[in-house]
Formats: sequence, structure tokens, C-alpha cells
Amino acid sequence: FQPGVGLGLNTPTSGASGLNTASFNLSGFLSHVFPRSIVEAMGNNEVLQIVVFSLFFGAGLAFVKGQGKSSILSVLEELTQVMFRITEYVMWVAPLAVFAAIAATISLYGLGMLVSFGKLIAQFYLGLALL
Repeated sequence: FQPGVGLGLNTPTSGASGLNTASFNLSGFLSHVFPRSIVEAMGNNEVLQIVVFSLFFGAGLAFVKGQGKSSILSVLEELTQVMFRITEYVMWVAPLAVFAAIAATISLYGLGMLVSFGKLIAQFYLGLALL
């Protein structure tokens, strides 16, 4: 099987550029684990820093007593509801985005691309069936 043969797609001539290939050291790792700012960590999609902040925030919130804890929790619950609503909207729009992506692919490369994708998917399921 050779999916994609005959499509004539351009492939990159060079490898990935801009990758940080610095060597690992413990002090660099530990300084990277703790975020300078949670907003910066979220903006840069630093998942490990966000998880560490969340763990410390949750541990700190567990020791808060009285009205402050319930008000913080109610704000977080409302933010959760907002995020679920946004996720629901995205899930409604996602099929349209997939249709638009497929239409753009067909307009650029023709129907041969769909045939190639169909062969790839068929080979994928055949491979799963053989497992």
C-alpha cells in the first residue's frame, strides 16, 4: 500500500527550524516548573506550569476557612459553566469547520485528494482489523 502516491504534494526540503535543543539539567527544569505568572504560562501553553499552579492553588484553597472559600468556589463554578457553554458552541461549529477544510482541500488539490484520503482511512481500518 502506498497512500498519497501520485498526488504531487510539495514536501519541505529542510527539517524543523527554531527547535530548542538545549541539554537537560535539573536546575533549568525546576526553574521551568514554577511559573513566573499564571497568565504568561496560559498564554504560552505551558501545561506543566499550569498544572503545578493548579495544584498549589487547590492546596491553598483547601486551607481557606469561612466565606472566602465559598465565594472563590462559586466564582470558579461560574467560570466552569462559561467554559462548558463555549465548548458547546465550538462543538456545534466544528462540523462546519471540517466541511470548510475539506472543501478548501478539494478546491486546491482536486477530488484525487479525497480518493487518497479514503484509501488511507481504509488501510488504517484494515490494519486495525488485522490486529
